[in-house]
Amino acid sequence: MVLHNPGPQPGQHEREEPAGIPERGPGASREAPGGGSGRRDSDGAAGERLRTRGGSSLCPKKYLKIVGSGCSMGGMAMPGKQPVELHAYAMDNLRYIRDTIERAGSFTAVPGAGGIAMAVSALAAAWVAHTASASGQGSGRWLAVWLVEAVLAMGIGILAAARKSKRAGQPVLSGPGRKFLAGFAPAMLAGAVLTAALYSGGGTSYLPGMWLLLYGAAVLSAGGASVRIVPLMGLCFMAAGTVALLLPPAWGDVALAAGFGGIHMLFGTIIAVNYGG
Repeated sequence: MVLHNPGPQPGQHEREEPAGIPERGPGASREAPGGGSGRRDSDGAAGERLRTRGGSSLCPKKYLKIVGSGCSMGGMAMPGKQPVELHAYAMDNLRYIRDTIERAGSFTAVPGAGGIAMAVSALAAAWVAHTASASGQGSGRWLAVWLVEAVLAMGIGILAAARKSKRAGQPVLSGPGRKFLAGFAPAMLAGAVLTAALYSGGGTSYLPGMWLLLYGAAVLSAGGASVRIVPLMGLCFMAAGTVALLLPPAWGDVALAAGFGGIHMLFGTIIAVNYGG
C-alpha cells in the first residue's frame, strides 16, 4: 500500500531523507520513481556502501561487525612514564625552600658581645698608642699598635660571629653571610691600601679619620644583609670619621677611642640585648 504525502504544511520544514538508504524492517519496500514496485533484499543491501547526505561513504555492515567484535586493544599494555620517587621529590622541594630562605634571609650573627670585647681592646690600644706618641717613640710605633689592634679586633669579631651562628644553627658563610662579607670586604681593602700610601707619604695624621670613615662605609654596606641596627652603626662610624678628619692631629687617639671604643660599646650592648648576644 502506498500512502500519499500531501507535502509540508505551512510553518513546517520538509525533512530531507538521505538517498539510497534502504528500509531496514522485514518486508519493507520502496516505490520506484517510475511507479514500479522494486523490493530490495535486506541481505544484499548489507554489502553495498551507504552514502550520507554530504556524499561520504560509510563502511559495510559486515566490516562494522568485525571492528566492533574483534578489534579490541583493551588488553594491550601501553607504555607510560615511570613514577617519581616520593623521597627524591620531597628532597628537591626541601632544597629549594632552604635556598630561598637563605637568599632572602638576614645575617643575624653580628656579635653584640663581640662588639663589646672589640670596644675594650680599642680603648686599651688607644691608651698604649697615645703613650707611645707622648714618649716620642715615633709614628712607626704608633702605627704598629693600631695595626695589632686591627688584627685582634678582626679575630674577636670572627670568633664571636662564628659562635653566635653556631648557637643559631646557621653557618657563617650561608647566603646572608656571604652577602655580608661581600659588602664588608671592599672598603676594608681600600683602607689597607690607603694606610700604606698615607704612611709612606707622611700623612699619618689623616689615618684616624680615614680608618673610621672607611670602617663605617664597610659596616653600612654589609648592613644591607643584616638587621636594621647595623647600617645605623655604620652611619655613626662615618660621622665619627668625618669629625676626626676635621680635628687637630693631636686628637687622633681620642677620636679612635671614641669611635672604635665608644660606638662599638654602645651598639654592641644594643645588639647583645635585642638580637640574641
